[in-house]
Amino acid sequence: MGAKWCHDCVEQIPRMIKIIKLLESTEIEIKILYGIKVNVFRKEGEILWDKRHSVAEAANPKFDLVAIPTFYFFTSDDDYIGRIVEHPKKSLEKDLYNILKNNL
Repeated sequence: MGAKWCHDCVEQIPRMIKIIKLLESTEIEIKILYGIKVNVFRKEGEILWDKRHSVAEAANPKFDLVAIPTFYFFTSDDDYIGRIVEHPKKSLEKDLYNILKNNL
């Protein structure tokens, strides 16, 4: 998930798209949920994301969106297997590799 106002999104999302394309795998599908907006008028304890002006997943507790960009990974059966939040721990390539090797 990301937004055009987010510097990290602008940097990381095109890189992730390139990585997925280079894999040339029919087993991996990428979906980009873009247009996340911050709720500047939120009260203490409310989620950061504007429910009315963001994609529905941004406010869905299932996704536990805490920062953007966030890359979520699922199996072909739609089972969640991991995510990369905001900044990779090592690199996008290495973090993606670790998620895939540990779950597929």
